[in-house]
Amino acid sequence: MPLPVIADTMRVASEGHLANGNKWVNVFHIRKSAALTYAGAIVIADPLVFALYNANLGGGGALKNTWKTTQGLDRIRYTPLDNSTPTTIIGHALAGVSAVDPLPARDSCVVTWYTALRGRNHRGRSFLPPFTENDNDASGAVVAGTVTSLQLQFTGWLNSFSGSGTSLVVASYLGAGSAENVTSLLVRSVFSQQRRRSLVA
Repeated sequence: MPLPVIADTMRVASEGHLANGNKWVNVFHIRKSAALTYAGAIVIADPLVFALYNANLGGGGALKNTWKTTQGLDRIRYTPLDNSTPTTIIGHALAGVSAVDPLPARDSCVVTWYTALRGRNHRGRSFLPPFTENDNDASGAVVAGTVTSLQLQFTGWLNSFSGSGTSLVVASYLGAGSAENVTSLLVRSVFSQQRRRSLVA
């Protein structure tokens, strides 16, 4: 299925490997200001996207903290949704920092993204790469402290786009396609399973 044409919007795919050797991918969408070229927007956006995984933002914790040491991020792909500009691939070798056993590869903590508009086309979900046993409580839910840390991390990440000329959006591929700015988010406290999904739908 071809990607839609959505003005000034890029599909951003963070790609990595799991402890069992399989691959994971998170898909986000970022909109640039009309004043920026796609190349210029990628220069601005790439450090912001990488920081989600590598830096502590807004009082939260980097995603690498929830990963086994044999799990990591490999690259980030930026695909402008203009049907003509080629994809830019930027390598990022980042390993997890936990020595604890990983949870099953299909178990994901989920982030729900909201926009100012209602309806399923205007909200998204992010299925995060699997965590370790440190983040799994006795009832099989996400440890409360991890949920709090991630809520702060993703809120800090959302805020980091402010003033950059880029913004995090929920993109819909239905019909003519659309993109709306993310206004808030919620980190879920239960594990879900990815069924062929990655990140922000």
